[in-house]
Amino acid sequence: MISSMTGFGRAVTDTDAGQLSASIRSVNSRYLDVKIRGLNLEPEVEKSIRGLMTKSLIRGTVQITFELGNNSASSKNLTFNKDRFEALDNILKTIAKNYGRELNMGDLMHASDLIADGKNELLDPDKIINVTKEALIQVLDMRQAEGGQIQEDLLRRLKVLKTGLRELEKMNVSFADERKEKLESRLQKLLGNHELDETRLAQEVALLAERADVTEETVRLKSHYDQMDKILTAEGAVGKRFIFLLQEITREVNTVGSKNGSIDVVNQVIAMKDELEKMREQAQNIL
Repeated sequence: MISSMTGFGRAVTDTDAGQLSASIRSVNSRYLDVKIRGLNLEPEVEKSIRGLMTKSLIRGTVQITFELGNNSASSKNLTFNKDRFEALDNILKTIAKNYGRELNMGDLMHASDLIADGKNELLDPDKIINVTKEALIQVLDMRQAEGGQIQEDLLRRLKVLKTGLRELEKMNVSFADERKEKLESRLQKLLGNHELDETRLAQEVALLAERADVTEETVRLKSHYDQMDKILTAEGAVGKRFIFLLQEITREVNTVGSKNGSIDVVNQVIAMKDELEKMREQAQNIL
């Protein structure tokens, strides 16, 4: 089953420094981008957490927020990271001066990045990692549930596309005969009582039919639809392959519309492109 890139999870654990909570929020993105807020983690702990995200979430913009509640063990005075504050303040002033944009310091960092109370020293690294894992499980569950809904929608739209393709094939078969009848009728009116050259007419109709024939496109579309079926029932990260396949299908459908300009074909192409656009919107959130 396919998975979404959107998810949320939150877990809580008790520590000597107070109650520690970990919240993980994930949204769609082309790549994996992990942001960690709330605690100044030891390098090894941060590395482990980022490794978990890379292995489990694969893609998406992921924000992990840690919050530590009060408890009697934390009686140390708050300390202010003056150097960090001044460095950020200078950066904001430079941006405002050179680019005319006013940014808030809160856009760049969490308050706990500047103010510390010494409680981090009481935190067990294993508890930090374990509470992160618990929140991560919830994120994965939510991603899977939403992925199931997206899968149902895409399979339903794929069924509509397959029906549309069968209609295009029927139109393609009858196109030459219809064109011949219309061309004969128009020429007969123009020529009046003069005899119609059947050989020349057959040649013109054959040429017209060849230019408008979309057999190659319909064969490729069938192949693309089969691949799409497999992707939508596969495991793992399939979003990038699915989006590429959508682009190929859209290209073939556009070619059909440009080669065969009959009203019925144009209307069918428009309906198929509408379904493809809706699928493209959904596909942006597929892992």
